[in-house]
Amino acid sequence: MRNSNIRAVIALATACLLGPVPAGAGKPSGGGGSTIKVEELVKPAGSVDAYADDINDIGTVAVGAAYWAATWDYRNNYYAVRWTRASTSDPWVTEDLRLMFPPEIDTRPYLVNDAGTIVLVSFNTGHYYVLTTAGSVVDLGTNAVRDIGNDDTMIGYRSGSPGAALFWAAPTSPPE
Repeated sequence: MRNSNIRAVIALATACLLGPVPAGAGKPSGGGGSTIKVEELVKPAGSVDAYADDINDIGTVAVGAAYWAATWDYRNNYYAVRWTRASTSDPWVTEDLRLMFPPEIDTRPYLVNDAGTIVLVSFNTGHYYVLTTAGSVVDLGTNAVRDIGNDDTMIGYRSGSPGAALFWAAPTSPPE
């Protein structure tokens, strides 16, 4: 046998004798060599499906959407959900955000910052919205937001001809 074949046979035999090697998912973080902690976010009451899209840097607010079957007030669709917790060791609390918007507007959050400001999009209206930490809703029209800073500044674009890159000093300020 050639040397390369012998090495391959030895490696295969060693792997078979040792059995599977336990693995830890994740990468070291914060100086500890810890692995990623997987937690299930509870669906809002009455919903049949849910997904999360973003989590803030400090790990206390996550946003996504849940799917509800049709009711008298809402058609069957995905609507905004927020999960919050006081610290990363506390359990998640699920919050249905449908009541923050008119029933005809489907809302899907996709960005959240450390303060808890949320950026959402409605697929049936094509509008982008911001839900501030104070609980007010800002309709940005069709101006798309692509990122939000922890100081509530935002960047995005206006599509069209010509398109334009946009900057918001605050969710309530006009884009520059």
